[in-house]
Amino acid sequence: EPWMFTLTGACDVEGGLDGRSFVKQGNTRSGAPYYKAMQGDKYLYYDPGCMASTDDSTDGAPRWIIGDIKPDVTRDHDLDGDGMCNYIAGIESKYTGHPPTRGDWTMMCAGNYQLQFLSLDEVTTTLTLTTTTTKAPTTVTTTVTSINSTGVSNAPTSLTLSGAC
Repeated sequence: EPWMFTLTGACDVEGGLDGRSFVKQGNTRSGAPYYKAMQGDKYLYYDPGCMASTDDSTDGAPRWIIGDIKPDVTRDHDLDGDGMCNYIAGIESKYTGHPPTRGDWTMMCAGNYQLQFLSLDEVTTTLTLTTTTTKAPTTVTTTVTSINSTGVSNAPTSLTLSGAC
């Protein structure tokens, strides 16, 4: 399953979401992954039922949600605990593996919900290893792009060996 998505297509009111990357934080009780924006307190998660009751009505139908309340991963529904389906954006889905990468999300724009085409592009990384070797003293330079639970960091490392064979 993808570990990070970058969102594009948000309405102007929520334009600050465009280009924002969401990094996987773990899984909820349903087994679905949930993500947190690298910048700010925005979350992307699957909610089996966003209403306080487990009624599978249209309002409480399962959906992927972008919201500003961290989901309670121990709950089986209404993960933000507000008893309502209030969120920045949501899209109905029964698939829990990952959010849809393209689609019409219901998004709060200028005080009203409207359909907004959003894209969630999976972020991929590559590991680049550069090694430079010369005669004694030997210099080995390694550049690594590493991934951890808080995001992506560049960690250049240099090691100088003296008198190496």
